[in-house]
Amino acid sequence: RRILMEEYNFERLDKVPGRNKRLPNHLRRTTKQRLRVYVAQYIGFMVEQARQHRLEKAMAILEKFNSGKMKTPSNSVMHNVMIAAYGKHGSPNQAFKIYNQMKKRGLKPTDRTYTSLFNAFASAPMPSVHLERVYNLQKAMEATKNVANSITYNALLQALVECEAKPDEPFEVYDTMKAKNLETDSYTYCYLLKACSYDKKSGVTKAFKVWEEMRQNNVPYNIHSYNMLLQVLRNCDLPHDRDGTDSKIEILGGFKTFLNRLAEEKIKPNITTFDLMSYIIPYQQIGDLIKYTIAQKIALDVAFMNSLLRRQVAEGKYSHAKNLFRILLATGVEPNQKTYQILASCCTSKSLGIKLLNDMTLFDLQPNNYVYSTLLKTGVNNHDYPLITAVMKYMNDNDAFPNDVVMDVIQTALRKSRKNSSSKSAKQFSEFYELWQKISRAKRESLQKDEGTTQGPPE
Repeated sequence: RRILMEEYNFERLDKVPGRNKRLPNHLRRTTKQRLRVYVAQYIGFMVEQARQHRLEKAMAILEKFNSGKMKTPSNSVMHNVMIAAYGKHGSPNQAFKIYNQMKKRGLKPTDRTYTSLFNAFASAPMPSVHLERVYNLQKAMEATKNVANSITYNALLQALVECEAKPDEPFEVYDTMKAKNLETDSYTYCYLLKACSYDKKSGVTKAFKVWEEMRQNNVPYNIHSYNMLLQVLRNCDLPHDRDGTDSKIEILGGFKTFLNRLAEEKIKPNITTFDLMSYIIPYQQIGDLIKYTIAQKIALDVAFMNSLLRRQVAEGKYSHAKNLFRILLATGVEPNQKTYQILASCCTSKSLGIKLLNDMTLFDLQPNNYVYSTLLKTGVNNHDYPLITAVMKYMNDNDAFPNDVVMDVIQTALRKSRKNSSSKSAKQFSEFYELWQKISRAKRESLQKDEGTTQGPPE
């Protein structure tokens, strides 16, 4: 129905035939009505093709209308359909190209045009490269002075945030929305909170002002707004008057108080909530956090596991990382190769390194070059040549050939060992390297030869 109500130019349609004179006048469709249905049917087909990811077929219809081979030229709705379709499929450049073609044909962009383009830029694989286009589009939209709806302005807010505009710029758009008396909703405030998360110095203060405005405007909080508030606390520094707090969660009343508040508001936390909370609570409370997720029957996943482990390793808290790994395994979370790559930094001895490699097989995981390189780097950083040697032997025994990254680490270990000739283990490693290189080269040549014999004759 909305498609049929779109404004359409029928000035060139006075010669279109097809009146059914046998029907009473009040049942006959006028020329405009028939063409409106005709166009709507093609638009519906375009929408269906786009929904089924057949963008080329949908685009072919638009091009046919643009070529003049149809009863009528294309309209803005058709262009909007394709702009939205290419935006949703991660092709903002193509969406923008259609927008420019639309203008060249003398068609005026509508609020849907701007909304679709803003959405396309916000969801692009690399949003920041489209920031200048967002600015230009914003100027063009404001120049028309006929776009005044919350959906389009929310899309602009999201585009500015995702394309990494300055943190204050989304708030300028918010001021414009208020000046135009446009309705603000939870989407509006979530984008503003996300903008706050990029303002490391003042983000927390701004976020609580946004939070208060939500309350004053009777916009209900939801899990997305709470998650955005947690993201602000994770990313930003505390105000000076809050520097004395032991952990950032105290600003929200503490771990239990925060969760109780969610329960009172009948808001169910999700895995993102707990991942963000884990950044701002003391390590001692992470165990309680995991217990709470189990009690609430919230399934933990490997991404959550890796996030927790990565932070402990980055802070050098290897014992914490190992302990959390054991706790999470007990909850039924299965690790992946990334998990073991993170844990490889905790392997401060030969025995721990080999144990990690063997443990991977318990989960049907094969060590990859990321795991090997991390283990080797750990050995190099700790001057642990027995660990480096053991990993290299393991690679040879399992026909794992090093890539350039692994070879760079091994070469670094070799250079350091030759500079440290007084160390017995360093000297032994230098001798071992020559043997390892010969064995590795022979194995590779043998494998290549075997592969060659299994191939058929060249055509």
